[in-house]
Amino acid sequence: MSELLSITRYHIIIVAGIACLVFSKLITGSESIAALLFCGIDWFLINFLNRITDLKEDMINNISGVSLVENHRNVLLKAFYLVLAFSLLAAYFFPVRLLLLRIVTLFTGFAYSLPLVPLKGLVRITDLSFFKNFLSACLFVSTCFFYPLVLNQQAAGLVYTLVLIVFFILFEITFEILYDLRDEEGDIAAGIPTFVVVHGRYVAMRLVYTLLFLSALVLIAAFITGYTGVRELLFLFALIVQLGYFVWHRNHWQSRECINMTHLASLQLLVFYLANRAWMYFNLPENIF
Repeated sequence: MSELLSITRYHIIIVAGIACLVFSKLITGSESIAALLFCGIDWFLINFLNRITDLKEDMINNISGVSLVENHRNVLLKAFYLVLAFSLLAAYFFPVRLLLLRIVTLFTGFAYSLPLVPLKGLVRITDLSFFKNFLSACLFVSTCFFYPLVLNQQAAGLVYTLVLIVFFILFEITFEILYDLRDEEGDIAAGIPTFVVVHGRYVAMRLVYTLLFLSALVLIAAFITGYTGVRELLFLFALIVQLGYFVWHRNHWQSRECINMTHLASLQLLVFYLANRAWMYFNLPENIF
């Protein structure tokens, strides 16, 4: 059972789902359950296909679940196609714009696993170094921000929404690079030119620190200029925790540390969401500027 869970990359599905709830509430004023469900399903599909196709790298990096994928690849592919088909059929009951957005999102996500990008022949996004990290962050923006937006009326201002998106992209890319640090050995063996492989661990770690600093700068600048309030400034705590966790474990950065880091982010998002709900329940001011 634990191996089956591991090949779904459930930790990523969880953090994406909670992020969808949090940012749906912030930018639309309500929680979109439909957006949450499609967010979870689409990240399941993207991660599941990636685990099936990245068997070689995962074996070298000693990622949990490789034996299950190796022994039952055909069955897992059939399950993937079945979930994909039902999820697309379910989109019939929702606006067409959601279906179109999901198709673009899924195609981009699948291009990490399959050679679908027409660039000097067909290549995978995984083979495009730092560009793959940026696009992965964009996938999170699509599922956690745009899914709720196409299903609800936007309540927040455009600048407010853009501030959260820019902050989120900068912060999320740090996760991508930290996962690449974990996968360095397997990526070298498979010839995958990740940012870590191309530029080395030292430069990659400096980039992580820089992105965390820029994320904090975005939040502080938006607060000072009045576009956001104290509520959004609380995201600074997540940046501090991320930095502290990585520095503490950087000399032994393996799969467990990456997964625990993701669970830690999920926990912080959940606490933020529940605290915000409790705050509103007692009719306290929505935000402090």
